[in-house]
Amino acid sequence: MQRQESLNRYIEQTLDIRALSSPQVQDMEDAEEYRLELLRSFTRIGSIGQENNEILRTHWLPLIRSEDALVDEDRDALNDFSRSLLDAYRMENLDLPMRFKQTRRLLKDALSGDDDDVKVCALDSMVEASFAMMHMVQRLVPCDGSCYQYRDEGLEAAGRLLSYLEPEKFTRLKNEESRHLVLTNSRYISALFDRSDHYCDEINAEDFETMRRALSLAEDPFYRKAAPGYNWLYHRFRTLQYITNFTELNNVRGFRRDELEEIYEDTMQLAALWEAEEETLAKHCTRELIELYRLRIEHLTGRVAPKEYKDRLSLLIQDGDTSLFTLHGNMIHALALNEYLLAVDRDHPDRDDAERLNRFYRSLVQYVHRMPKKGSFSFLLTFLSDFLKSYVDVPGAPEFEEICLMLMVALHPPTYVHSLSVADFTRCITKHLIRTQPSRLVGILGCADAEDVRRRQEELLGFAYHSGLCHDVGKLFVTETILNYGRMLFQEEFDLIRVHPAIGAYVLSAHEKTAPYANIALLHHQWHDGTTGYPLSPKASTLAEKAMIDIVACADCLDASTDIVGRSYKRGVMLEDFLQELHAGSGTRYAPYLAELLEDPEVYGDVAKILTEGRDENYRKAYEILWDRFPEDAQDVTGENDDMEVEDGI
Repeated sequence: MQRQESLNRYIEQTLDIRALSSPQVQDMEDAEEYRLELLRSFTRIGSIGQENNEILRTHWLPLIRSEDALVDEDRDALNDFSRSLLDAYRMENLDLPMRFKQTRRLLKDALSGDDDDVKVCALDSMVEASFAMMHMVQRLVPCDGSCYQYRDEGLEAAGRLLSYLEPEKFTRLKNEESRHLVLTNSRYISALFDRSDHYCDEINAEDFETMRRALSLAEDPFYRKAAPGYNWLYHRFRTLQYITNFTELNNVRGFRRDELEEIYEDTMQLAALWEAEEETLAKHCTRELIELYRLRIEHLTGRVAPKEYKDRLSLLIQDGDTSLFTLHGNMIHALALNEYLLAVDRDHPDRDDAERLNRFYRSLVQYVHRMPKKGSFSFLLTFLSDFLKSYVDVPGAPEFEEICLMLMVALHPPTYVHSLSVADFTRCITKHLIRTQPSRLVGILGCADAEDVRRRQEELLGFAYHSGLCHDVGKLFVTETILNYGRMLFQEEFDLIRVHPAIGAYVLSAHEKTAPYANIALLHHQWHDGTTGYPLSPKASTLAEKAMIDIVACADCLDASTDIVGRSYKRGVMLEDFLQELHAGSGTRYAPYLAELLEDPEVYGDVAKILTEGRDENYRKAYEILWDRFPEDAQDVTGENDDMEVEDGI
């Protein structure tokens, strides 16, 4: 009982942490109140985190690490805890990595027993948790392959689960709920193939075959009799919907023309079923989504010309409900926009494309700023990662750097303030290097010598500032992991966070104006001497931007070390303490000339001013941006009045 109560308290406190991490600016009178509220909130988060970690060490980790069979009380406690961490049916998650770890433990325990109903429940949970983790990790580009681990574990669990479709094993299940889980997974298994970047004809054919089998179950008298309470209408609808999703992102999976024609027929069946049963199915899918599915397959099969396709997509996006913060709202505002981007000629967007994208980009930013960090937030992040990978530069629209920063301040304001502060420190250090040691910057932007560096000072300072602004763009793709305040991170999560420099470099390099900062984003966590850090790159020392990489690395650590708001896991230190760290790591972690430079009274004074007045100014900027996204007449921005339902994960 004590374990159950403690785990319940952990859930309550983790929900408190989520609320504390995003104080609502509309409740604040000014930027100073916002900064102080953030400080109070993250101080409170640190305190709650200590208690949460103690709960995990005392009541959770011993069960996860134990090799012994679980007693009923502990099994029940973990099952209840799992339901609180992830509800795949309603697209709500609180902590996917924790859910995955304990689901794996519960499955091991279930498979060691003889109760088929217990096994089915545990296998179903494993499929859900594997899909959710796979979906989260797939945002990483370049993909490190870790998503396939989760997919493979999910497929193995799904294979075991679907073996219960054998009539003898199916009738052996005592609970009707267990039979329903088996039938549900006959279609849900398709989600484990969803959005994989490792497509081939064999995988596509297997997915098709699996969905055909799932459809056939609805017509089989054996299963209809054996599962009389099962919702066969919804089963057929969702199976057809999975098939329509095969073509997501402009047929990224590469289905052949004959297969696309099959998908067209299934999509028409889906639309007809929705029309016939609108009263029942409207709570599971919107008319706009049905139109999106139909429009996409008509385009892919040549039934709709490219211009008409973009025109109709534009109307769907334009007319979307901007207060709908469910998966369905995400799909209209983000997925439909991604489909539009993939239909645009990236090198020669026309005038209509430019005007529409300018409008859609700004609308999406507004939508994200109002999106609560709960519910289908995880899926929003997936759609946003696709958006950032597909972003098309058009005249008049926000540039890629600006879009990244606007999303950053919405998703995690402390990272936005950190990026501004790193930019300020980077420009400050660069300015003083130009004054005292200009030869250090020779090679950057093609500067030929010290005199060239002095002559191009303003250009170099601009380069320095934007290098700092862009250094953490990759964190947009791992926002969920960053939001796991209040507990120790698992090794898998550290591994995810360590990919953020590579992701940042990847997306920055795709745009002319941000490509110059790609190497700096990639290498800002590598030590000056190249002996450690991440990712390790032997070419770093030969890059023309090496000095700027060293400066950004120093500025990054300077801000992180002295921050007392956004780093709830530790206390900020004084500038003098950081200088001691800088000296201790001189020549290894940090470039040796930086410690000497920051000892200069003039440099020290400028840095100290950024730590106080500069950081306050950056919080003011965050506050004003966030406030601008919450006009006084905004209504229903929490999504709490939305009655849409999703009965199983997409």
